[in-house]
Amino acid sequence: LGSGMGAIWADWLRRQQEAIDANTRSFLQMFECRNPADFALIQQQWLADAARRGASDISVLAGDSIALTCRVAGAGRHGGRSHSPPVPSAGRPKAGEEPSQRAAAD
Repeated sequence: LGSGMGAIWADWLRRQQEAIDANTRSFLQMFECRNPADFALIQQQWLADAARRGASDISVLAGDSIALTCRVAGAGRHGGRSHSPPVPSAGRPKAGEEPSQRAAAD
């Protein structure tokens, strides 16, 4: 249980750091932008990326939580031995990968 929760938290923290980095880049681009039309495009892209990351985070956390719950429940039924696979990470988006890219690869 501990290692599963640790993996979930480590993955979440990694995604949060990636989001902070992406937000910083977008804000710097907006700050340096002098053309209102370009500013609007950068802002729209930032908002779309933030919404995509948020939806992806919720999906990954839900999937990991379900997998961990099933793993723990399986361990209880088998006298402390779990025959379930470890918390899956294959469905998680990689750094900079769009969910649509992951779906196309599957």
